[in-house]
Amino acid sequence: MKKIFFSLGFFLLAISLFSQDLQVIDGKVYNENQLYSGEKISYYDNSTNIREVKHYLDGLEDGKSTIYYEDGQLKEERYWKDGKKVGIWINWNKAGNKVAEAGYQANKKHGNWNIWNDKGLKLFEMHYKEGIKIGIWRQWDDNGKLLMEKKFD
Repeated sequence: MKKIFFSLGFFLLAISLFSQDLQVIDGKVYNENQLYSGEKISYYDNSTNIREVKHYLDGLEDGKSTIYYEDGQLKEERYWKDGKKVGIWINWNKAGNKVAEAGYQANKKHGNWNIWNDKGLKLFEMHYKEGIKIGIWRQWDDNGKLLMEKKFD
């Protein structure tokens, strides 16, 4: 009997998640003409595999958004506050290696930005402060040889 209720509950939850009819109007997300607060799960076509999980507060992205490859492996993590990019955004390749890391503050590039190749060697190192290029930027080739170094004030 418990199995039946559990299965029924899971089925109803799945239906409610699949039936979210969210609309974007002027950059804000609505559900039934109300600003949406909650989680939205998107699936790959003709699949039960999760493609993306987003969180909203009063119609704006807020909190952690996660994107997955079709096989379920983590692809990207992003962070939002009141619809603006914040925190460290990270990308991984299909092998599970981190290939990009980027910082944001109030929707502006902020902090360190790094890009690696599939072997894990750093290709780019960049720095921002409130959207402005700062510090020493570097670029390497696929073998780790420094190609460029440029200073920004």
